[in-house]
Amino acid sequence: MPATSFIALGVLLLILIPIVHFDLQERRIPNALNVLLATAGFLFQTISASSVRAALIGLTAPVAIIALFLGLIAIMKLLRRQGTLGLGDVKFLAAASLWVGFIGSTAVFVIASLFSVGFIVARSPWRRLDLRGAIPFAPFLAAGLLVVYGLGTVSQANKTSPAIIVAPAS
Repeated sequence: MPATSFIALGVLLLILIPIVHFDLQERRIPNALNVLLATAGFLFQTISASSVRAALIGLTAPVAIIALFLGLIAIMKLLRRQGTLGLGDVKFLAAASLWVGFIGSTAVFVIASLFSVGFIVARSPWRRLDLRGAIPFAPFLAAGLLVVYGLGTVSQANKTSPAIIVAPAS
């Protein structure tokens, strides 16, 4: 693992810890922490990008993620489903896209969703199984981001797969 990737992983962890803490305590993700996550992601993406063009293309991912997940929230509200994503979660995914790109952010969402369902099922012997109730989602998003970023960093270090998970290539 390159030194910059190791440093980036440490910075990512330091940012994710308070995000998870706030969501568990207050059921929200402060905008300042999402801005910090986005800024750090953009800085590391710029450092590791193969060209300025690649770094600028990476800026389209947050816009696409926001549009995609706001559309998903709107559809869920039309269907009158409880427990949809909060706007803090959408902003988190947009900020995460600066770390892992558009495809990586969708992978973060899928992994986080699987982790959250696994958590709900695992705790069902002690609590009534409730798949409609809302739970803090940031811990699962953070875990998903760490998995996707970590796998992308390892695969780039090994040069075994194309960078579809990590920021877009030039």
